[in-house]
Amino acid sequence: MVAGAKFAINWKGPNNLSDYISIVKPGVADSEYGEYAHTSAWSPANLHAPAKPRRYQVRYVQDQSRTVSAWADFAVMSLR
Repeated sequence: MVAGAKFAINWKGPNNLSDYISIVKPGVADSEYGEYAHTSAWSPANLHAPAKPRRYQVRYVQDQSRTVSAWADFAVMSLR
């Protein structure tokens, strides 16, 4: 994925009040979050790739318990 690019991610989940999809660095605590989209906006969620090239995770987070229900790793690359 290109740094800063807008992208859509399809998701399935419980869609509890205030659940969200977030981009984070791999290995951070479940309570950490980066750019996010609330699941109340429905699938697909629209996000922007981080500006810094590296590996990231996109996570489905159940807000009330701060439980990560699902995640996927991806890489951000610079456009040159």
